[in-house]
Amino acid sequence: MDEQWGYFENNTLATGFYEWKISQNYFRETDYFQNVVLIDKAFENDLPELIADPNQVMPDVFKRIPAIAKQYVKHGTTYQLVSTANPTTPNAF
Repeated sequence: MDEQWGYFENNTLATGFYEWKISQNYFRETDYFQNVVLIDKAFENDLPELIADPNQVMPDVFKRIPAIAKQYVKHGTTYQLVSTANPTTPNAF
């Protein structure tokens, strides 16, 4: 969830939120219902195994969508899917 493309080097993209300049408003403006619905549907369709969050936008998303929050554990500036055990090629977000 920033402009560092290195996260995707050995991983596959999940959710379609690839370009931070385009996606950031959805994650920063969670007071808008349509943004929350869009994020929720994207995660429902393609749940990322890893979320890179150097801009710390996920806590607000998780407040709005607690079902997603329950599925992740935080490690520094990333969130890892709880059910993922030793991924070799995680989907990155």
